[in-house]
Amino acid sequence: TTTTTTTQAPCSDDDLEDNDSVSTATSATTLPYVDDLVVCDDDSDYFAVSVCPGGQVRARVNFDHSDGDIDMYLIINNVIRARSTSTSDSETISVSNSGSNPGLVHFRVFGYRGASNPSYQLNIT
Repeated sequence: TTTTTTTQAPCSDDDLEDNDSVSTATSATTLPYVDDLVVCDDDSDYFAVSVCPGGQVRARVNFDHSDGDIDMYLIINNVIRARSTSTSDSETISVSNSGSNPGLVHFRVFGYRGASNPSYQLNIT
């Protein structure tokens, strides 16, 4: 009897860790474009963006879907306000601030059903 065991290499976090929650989110001042980010299994990446009054922000995640499905949420005041959960190689969410004060929003990037993805790009405009 022959038994074959396949093991995946451990997932190594990217240089922006520890950005695993709203309170430890990476600030948009280190962005707008970041390449070679990593989503490890059951690990989320959070990004914080200030939206000026009358302004709009768009976050786009590009990745190879065959390496692991990535989804993205828009979070405002700790409540999920929008979801991007396609089955393509990108996710996009836009948000506008119609108020008279700046507003802080967060984008959560994570693997669908705990998936990992060894390389994604984030562009915030």
